[in-house]
Amino acid sequence: MLVTAGPLAGATIDFPAEALLAPVEFRVTDELTELVPGYVSVSRALRLDPEGVELHKPITVSLPYRAYAGNEVVILVKLDSGQILELGPATDDQVTETVSVVTDVVGTFWAVERLFGGVRTRFFMPLRPGNQWMFDNDISFDMILEQTEPNFTQPIFRFEFAQNERNFGFYVTRLGLGPLLHRGEYSTTQGESYQELQTEGLWLPQAVTLGMPVRMVQPFDGFEPFGAAEPTYGGYAITQMHFDRPPAVETPVGMFDNLLRVQTVTMFRFDEGGQETVDWWMKLAENAGPVEVEIFDSVSVVQSGTVNNQPLAGEQP
Repeated sequence: MLVTAGPLAGATIDFPAEALLAPVEFRVTDELTELVPGYVSVSRALRLDPEGVELHKPITVSLPYRAYAGNEVVILVKLDSGQILELGPATDDQVTETVSVVTDVVGTFWAVERLFGGVRTRFFMPLRPGNQWMFDNDISFDMILEQTEPNFTQPIFRFEFAQNERNFGFYVTRLGLGPLLHRGEYSTTQGESYQELQTEGLWLPQAVTLGMPVRMVQPFDGFEPFGAAEPTYGGYAITQMHFDRPPAVETPVGMFDNLLRVQTVTMFRFDEGGQETVDWWMKLAENAGPVEVEIFDSVSVVQSGTVNNQPLAGEQP
């Protein structure tokens, strides 16, 4: 679907095969944008009707924009419920001034620049081999650089959660000062091992606007058991993240007060039918990483750790 005239000329909406189970007559209208704290609009709004249509495969929305201050450009969407979400990861073509995003929702879309850079996340998750966080409830987090990981052609970081004999982890990487990129998830737990691998998505955006949920859609190939040579299933993951500033956390290694709370809800939709939802959160301290988490059905506080080759330490009373 291509918009050929008006302020949104050049905007496109791509519907893949099987996105809709029955024919739907869509219509596009050009609307004024809304004022949203933390952003400035750089395009008109594209309203795609009928809103609320259930998509069975993600669509791609591309919008032309006029740069304002040279900040990061993303796409917001307003749902028929009135909720506004940031969609990611956005692909910004600064040459053609077009921004694109893959999404599983239908609503009113517009391009914005993030004002004042948002909250920079880079120093809240130190990415270095050997970083480790030990929590109560027998939970540990480890940052591991694997040189030869099944189904990867290059070294990859594993951010691994473990408790007793079970584990779960993310494949992550970072390019320079950019966002923490997500390449998939895995478990090597006996009897339920797997890999679910994606193209590069966002695990922790480079900058976030507090209070604004970020919704991301990524297709994945599943390998079961862990390390299988060929995919055995597939689907796509719909992740919604929320960011806020929580109160200080007191731990055995000191007080941490410059925190960013990241709550993540991911729904996995499988090509063969069915879905599964995972809900968890972390409180990240600047230059220290996770200091309080909810995972494996329990809330845990960090007890000790090593970050960037130094013992984990907060402020002392």
